[in-house]
Amino acid sequence: MFSVTILVTISIDLLMGVDAGIILELIINLFNGASLKNLFKTNITMMQQGDRFVMMIRGDVVFSNILGLKKMFLNIPAGKDVIIDVSQTAMVDHTSITTLNGLVEDYKEEGGKIKVVGFENHRQLGHAPTSTRLLKLG
Repeated sequence: MFSVTILVTISIDLLMGVDAGIILELIINLFNGASLKNLFKTNITMMQQGDRFVMMIRGDVVFSNILGLKKMFLNIPAGKDVIIDVSQTAMVDHTSITTLNGLVEDYKEEGGKIKVVGFENHRQLGHAPTSTRLLKLG
């Protein structure tokens, strides 16, 4: 994907290169099983139980819908106990995993307790810790 962006940027211009990279990433996510319905909206249920906040995420979490998740997450007060449950997500792409990791680290630095659960229900598409994960079938 990166090489396509660079090639189009050099051949045509920067804006077309960025557009080509975004379109290619959307196609890759669809090919990997992302739902067209979930490409731009994240399905999140937020539950609060005292000082514990649970974010239950369903559907797909991909680069094109991660901002909704981030916006909801940033509304959680500092210093609480947070669980992000991805056990019912069909797909979590590399960009989203990287973003989740950043949110987790930042929240810990602010004195909160946080953990992401549910990735044991997924298989990684690569060897890198941040590689895309797909829900295991059956």
